[in-house]
Amino acid sequence: MFKPFAIAILLFFSLTLFSCESYQRNHYVSNFNHFIDKVENKASTFNDKDWQDADTEFKNLSELEYDKFKNNLSEEQNSKINDLKGKYYALRIKQGIKEFGKGLKNGLEQINSAANELTSDSTIK
Repeated sequence: MFKPFAIAILLFFSLTLFSCESYQRNHYVSNFNHFIDKVENKASTFNDKDWQDADTEFKNLSELEYDKFKNNLSEEQNSKINDLKGKYYALRIKQGIKEFGKGLKNGLEQINSAANELTSDSTIK
């Protein structure tokens, strides 16, 4: 009589543990997805501090949290995580291109200003 009861208890705890672990994996993927959605929607208004915060959160999700679940993720979940990582990398590259463009524009304005100053200075001629 004790044996069936013990097996039932063991089965119950095993299922509970599996359900809990499954919930945590799904929650991780959902949190990562929500983070990427938030960054995509607000990236155009991010300042340097916002990007630093986003980079910290990304590192947490893509490395630290990922390490907890990587061996138990389904193929579909792993593919989704790879997709989310790629989206974040693309957002950072776009931001880098924008910053480069701003820097280039500022540099050209400075060169133009220096050229105007030099050509208008009568003491150099």
